[in-house]
Amino acid sequence: MFVSRTTSSRYRRIFLKYFPTLIIGILAGYIAGTRNIALEEIRQIRRGMPEPEPQVECMPERTPYNTAEEAEPIYDDDTDCDDADEDQSVILDQYHPHGEKPVKAALVALVRNSDLFGMRQTIRQIEDRFNSRFNYPYIFLNDVPFTEEFKTGVRILTNANVSFGELDSESWGMPEWIDRERYEMVKSYRKMCRFQSGFMHKHPLLAELEFYWRIEPDVEFFCDQEYDPFVFMKQNGLKYGWVIGMTEFMDTVATLWNTTKNFVGQHPGIVHPANLERWLLDDAGSYNGCHFWTNFEIVDLSFYRSPEYEAYFQYLDRAGGFFYERWGDAPVHSIAAALFLNASQTHWFEDIGYFHPAVSKCPSGSNTRTKCVCDPMRSFVENSYCIVRYKESKQMVLDPEATEPVHTGPVFMAVPVLG
Repeated sequence: MFVSRTTSSRYRRIFLKYFPTLIIGILAGYIAGTRNIALEEIRQIRRGMPEPEPQVECMPERTPYNTAEEAEPIYDDDTDCDDADEDQSVILDQYHPHGEKPVKAALVALVRNSDLFGMRQTIRQIEDRFNSRFNYPYIFLNDVPFTEEFKTGVRILTNANVSFGELDSESWGMPEWIDRERYEMVKSYRKMCRFQSGFMHKHPLLAELEFYWRIEPDVEFFCDQEYDPFVFMKQNGLKYGWVIGMTEFMDTVATLWNTTKNFVGQHPGIVHPANLERWLLDDAGSYNGCHFWTNFEIVDLSFYRSPEYEAYFQYLDRAGGFFYERWGDAPVHSIAAALFLNASQTHWFEDIGYFHPAVSKCPSGSNTRTKCVCDPMRSFVENSYCIVRYKESKQMVLDPEATEPVHTGPVFMAVPVLG
């Protein structure tokens, strides 16, 4: 059969035009078929496997609260956890908000309803620097009932449990033996000093605690607190921890030291052999007013509950100096710790950066540390007389053979703001 040259050229052009498309189609079909076989094999494998058990979330929600007085959680009953694994539903991490902490401890504050904003600032600082990781509970005490505004305002800032308590008339009042003619006007600050000295640790909300960390409104914490100070103190046998040391206004403690000496004279053997009495005295042997600033203190409450401390407080209370002179809880706590404890049981938290209105404590090198935000050049506490004397006195007690001085350079006097 004869095919014209023109027809042959037309067939060749058609072949060249559609051949690549044909090849691509064949390849695509092959690949698709292979993929379908693989998917079918996977489906068959899956059909032979047991279905996974559905995961049941048994962790209770923290809010809302049962009562206005205590931050006890109401658990969500929509999820049936009766058959859940015990490890998932019962055992909580020790630092979970509702877990059992390694130390029975709390952050405790004596505050007024009007302190809400300042207390919220403090809580925000503590949560950011420390407690959002450790979840120790908060206890707030007041001489009047807390408002719902205050309770809501502090609870919203933390996942930790929060409790509120009111003071009774015995702990917040003027004892009957106080001379009303000698002291006519009752000032709340002096009641506060007496309460902090002898009744804070006796409040029912603190009854089960081993340690407490005292906090106050309007303070700042400059450094991330990456270890648990309660565990640190318990493991090292420490009873009293502090950050700032100062001298007291002597007019407010005019007879405190002589009253203390009278008490010690009536109780032979009450002073610990390895005491820090030297820290309380100047080189002439007179009381120098040095004290731990108690707006920050972390304390093993067995110290305040001890027979020695209770006898000392009762003696001071009968003397009336809390009202007649304004004896502060700071010098009372400090004298007791210096005399009744072994010097090794007191601890200066040099690594904690802290600010209380008028005075700051900034750890050395904080201007270059990644975990602290403060300028050590603006913190004179490390060179203050009372801190230098504390370090020297403690060294003399614990290492009397030491020859290396604990401090060189200038020493500054520091006094607190008069309340």
